[in-house]
Amino acid sequence: MMSARRWTRWRQVLTRDWHGSRRLTWGAAAVLLSALVTLAYYANQPAVLRDPDPDTRGYVAVAHAIVQRGQLVDPLRLPGYPLFMAGVFALAGRDNLTAVSVAQGLLFVLAAGELYVLLCLAGMPSWRAGVAALLAGANVHLLSYVYPPLTEGLALCQIVSLALVITLFLRRPRVWTLWVIAALTLALFLTRPEWIYLPVPLFVYLLCIAWRRGALRRLLPHALVAVLALYGFLGLYVRANQAVTGCACLTYVQSINMLGKVMQYRMQDEAPPRYADMTRLVDSFLARGDDDPWNVIRADYPPLNRNFSALAGEYSTAIITAHPLEYLAKSLPLVARLLTDTTSFRPLARQRAFWPLLLALDDLSRLAFVALLALFPLGALSWWWRLRRATADDHLLVETMAALALLAAYGLALSALGGYIYYPRLHTPYAPLLLAVGWGTLLGLLPRRAGTQSVERKAAVPVIGRRAGASYE
Repeated sequence: MMSARRWTRWRQVLTRDWHGSRRLTWGAAAVLLSALVTLAYYANQPAVLRDPDPDTRGYVAVAHAIVQRGQLVDPLRLPGYPLFMAGVFALAGRDNLTAVSVAQGLLFVLAAGELYVLLCLAGMPSWRAGVAALLAGANVHLLSYVYPPLTEGLALCQIVSLALVITLFLRRPRVWTLWVIAALTLALFLTRPEWIYLPVPLFVYLLCIAWRRGALRRLLPHALVAVLALYGFLGLYVRANQAVTGCACLTYVQSINMLGKVMQYRMQDEAPPRYADMTRLVDSFLARGDDDPWNVIRADYPPLNRNFSALAGEYSTAIITAHPLEYLAKSLPLVARLLTDTTSFRPLARQRAFWPLLLALDDLSRLAFVALLALFPLGALSWWWRLRRATADDHLLVETMAALALLAAYGLALSALGGYIYYPRLHTPYAPLLLAVGWGTLLGLLPRRAGTQSVERKAAVPVIGRRAGASYE
């Protein structure tokens, strides 16, 4: 009897939704189709797990250190992804990389659902939010980087989850959402070190929104404490890393990456004279066409082999700080590459399960990237510009899209300035936001019919204003 009543109640809810906003209908469709595409891709790609990436082996080793010795610090790997691995291993068995991959697939489908929810919360009509979620969730290109046991799948879910909580904050600035944003930011840059600079621009943006809502006085102390706590935690992590491993750093990979950038831009000869020996070493590798900084690190040059290759970072930093404009000018073209490169991690397995369907979806995924990501620079600028004149009807959507553009632009900037290889892999974690901003920009370019203002958007948006005594927890 109870089951029949529950079914009747759900049927009534679904019927009302179908004849109304169709929030549940489009959301269920987006999540279901994303799950089906993910299942099809996993059925097509079993071989990656038999030949794991070298980075995967490194993360597994750190996961073992966490479980066996409780050691969270490591000179090469941050603990975020190894902790995720350790949790999966505890449930599914030691070194079960298949379970790790499946867990990342579940997180990917979850991220598609979260993207749909945050766009609906921002006031985007259901079908538009559903299409945006499908552009990410049914994207074979993204799945190629989510499937292997690497950080991209976890970081992608973390970034979309962060964007969802930011949307909740924009709807109604509260203290608890601010602290959840801080916690998610911490989890993110313990997974991917390039996000450690995010708290400053992000919290400045959130405080500007709080000022517009009349909640700045209440939220400013919490924001300052949150930022100080985030960087205080990082400082403690560096000290612990130095005490345990001898590396006074988050990860010495950052030094290798900077050397890779110097070699990529052929700026090695612009180093100060005190680095003459290092310059000659780098020149010798580039002369034979080898621009891999890891090969330089492995060279028989004792000064470079000490203190976790600190010399590589010092040498690269000296060059970049002496020629910042040249460095920026050479980094700018990489943004276009980050927005257009759709090289998959591994190609689809021909003549395996669902190959014709996945091949067609792969072509659509690449088309979506080329079309929508090309709109991102224009779209980001337009959403930020619209912040100045957002109306009561659309301010929440504008503020949300501007926030997504901020997160994605940050990712683009750090990928261009700090990455020297694997650009499709670098843009994967924030690619759903790039697609959402591009989709929103494309919709804004389409002609509108008079009188089609969304009623559901009006219902979702609170009134702007600084009301005396306004309640913000």
